[in-house]
Amino acid sequence: MSAPRRWGTFSAALVVMFMVGALGIPAGQAAPVKTVSAPDHYIPRMGVLFNHPMSSDRGQILNHVRRMIRSMPPGGKIRIATYSISRRSVVDALIAAKRRGVSVQVLANFHMAEEGGPNWAILRRGLGTSLAGNLDTNSFARMCNRSCRGTAGNLHTKFFLFDNVSGVPAVVVTGSSNLTGMALRGQWNHARTVSDQVTYNQLHAIYREMIADRPVADPWRTLYAPSVQVQYAFPAPGMNVDNDPVMGVLNQVQCTGVAPGAGVNGRTSIRIGMYAWHSSRGTWVARKVRALWEQGCDIKVETSVMSRSVGSILRYTGGRGPIPGKKVGVWAADGTLLKYDHHKFMTINGVIGLDTAAKTIVAGSCNYSDLGRHADEYTGIYDDDADHDAYVADFDRTWNERYAKNLRTFSRSARSSALSNPDANTSPAFGKGKLRFAEPG
Repeated sequence: MSAPRRWGTFSAALVVMFMVGALGIPAGQAAPVKTVSAPDHYIPRMGVLFNHPMSSDRGQILNHVRRMIRSMPPGGKIRIATYSISRRSVVDALIAAKRRGVSVQVLANFHMAEEGGPNWAILRRGLGTSLAGNLDTNSFARMCNRSCRGTAGNLHTKFFLFDNVSGVPAVVVTGSSNLTGMALRGQWNHARTVSDQVTYNQLHAIYREMIADRPVADPWRTLYAPSVQVQYAFPAPGMNVDNDPVMGVLNQVQCTGVAPGAGVNGRTSIRIGMYAWHSSRGTWVARKVRALWEQGCDIKVETSVMSRSVGSILRYTGGRGPIPGKKVGVWAADGTLLKYDHHKFMTINGVIGLDTAAKTIVAGSCNYSDLGRHADEYTGIYDDDADHDAYVADFDRTWNERYAKNLRTFSRSARSSALSNPDANTSPAFGKGKLRFAEPG
């Protein structure tokens, strides 16, 4: 992979100085584990995997991660940062790995204290909770108080690090999927796997900062690596319309002048799968996407939670008409969201800067919302033909499922009303009412 040529909003050196004391609590007795087996010598598949909750092939991401855990040899290292972890088969595999002599460290969001359930308790007993000892070799399962590296928000990122899986070194998994039953049965998700020592080292350094669970200076980091080209580690307290990484890509898009065979019908193609799209960041991204639509780009959008103001921009009936969009999910009779599209990705095929046949992916854990200003998040931006095509194929698959319904449209008067609504700068009530089963976005 060539060096990044356009994706860095700013350049920053990653210098990590880390020191913590013994801040944990006694580990308690080890938990019973259903299965303690030898490594299964799984060779991890590189590239992108997807989960479709209502399909017979669901579970690709969880199975992939679980098999890698089971394939870790004694002396290996597993580092997991995720909003939620409660899948019993994953919990058992992690505890079994520790018993084999693997160093297993898990960081999860603070909501697990009240909502983690018995499997989270089993994991904490099995791995322990103390930071005492050698941080390179010990094991624990801990929660961050709000974001790990910031002053507010939460731990919302999802990345999994394995130092060596069946002889494959420096394996990194990033994406939208937590390690839960909901991620399996209730969410459309994506995950990308690479073997790249630079990416591994960079995210491991971020992880070591997260363990301390205290604010760091300049938490918003731009990291360059061969397999991802550029990675952004959040919180991003200073993010605005001028330095938003997503805007940095979109501002280089041109809708015409596409190379033969690229784009759709001679136009740059943009596909966006975005779970939550709202608040001030959501509004400025929506305005840019709308502007590109008016300039002739071929755009489609899939979402599950979208504010009225964002919807009124994307689905306005004036101008070129509404951007094609689907609302993906399963709702109860009273409107409660039960299953939802949890993706956070965008693909672009066409003109970006001087490249007239770009195949670019912007993907990770961060929604188009203000949460990224305060939460631990991850966004990667890179060019890769195979991954781009895999994302687009899965987008099309979701688009054609019966759980994808057309988004409502907005007339001039409805659009005016929506844009004057305060929801342009507020967050939907995740965890309450009709969104009580929905992860914060």
